[in-house]
Amino acid sequence: MKIVILDGATLPVPLPALRGCTDWQVREHTAENAIVGALKDASVAITN
Repeated sequence: MKIVILDGATLPVPLPALRGCTDWQVREHTAENAIVGALKDASVAITN
């Protein structure tokens, strides 16, 4: 399962990777025009 955190730098504390997750990505900053590409093949998107 692929999980992507968009704009992870805005979170007050880092989130630990979940067990069973095969692809955990934390993007510090995501430009508006890069969102679709960042979420390609993602099962879960976390936004703040």
